[in-house]
Amino acid sequence: PRSTLFPYTTLFRSLWNNSLYRRLVSSPFLALIPLATLVLMSVLIVHSRVLYDTLGVVLLNFGVAMMLDRYMRFPDTVTGRWLNWAPVAWIGTLSYSLYLWQEPMACFTFHVPVLVKIGGALALATASRYGVELPFLALRRKFSVKPSQTSRSEEHTSELQSHHDL
Repeated sequence: PRSTLFPYTTLFRSLWNNSLYRRLVSSPFLALIPLATLVLMSVLIVHSRVLYDTLGVVLLNFGVAMMLDRYMRFPDTVTGRWLNWAPVAWIGTLSYSLYLWQEPMACFTFHVPVLVKIGGALALATASRYGVELPFLALRRKFSVKPSQTSRSEEHTSELQSHHDL
């Protein structure tokens, strides 16, 4: 929902006003930040699990968020065009279902080739998306109360109340 995105869009708008952030996000070398963080994390995992879990994970997440911000701001880059390519965008619509199904496919299929696991997760995610998620979203839209309906029902209730008071 848009309401859950509000803090992030506000954060990225305010960060964009910072010239250092704008230069970083505009740089074609931005991908080096999460890559360097992965290298740092590989060292930290050996020496300090606490730093890995705090500093490493936070830096990695912020680097990935900066990259996403870059490709939303500059969709005409090679990566931006690839992310907007219809098959990749379709996989994006499966993201929640893939999130749900990737773990069982990884954990409960020990002796199955990786490509079969990926195909299975995609098949289950597609079935979940079209067989469960979209039908329930349609039901939610069908049964949700629209503001105009709410005001009409409130008017009707107040009319009934005023007739009852007579």
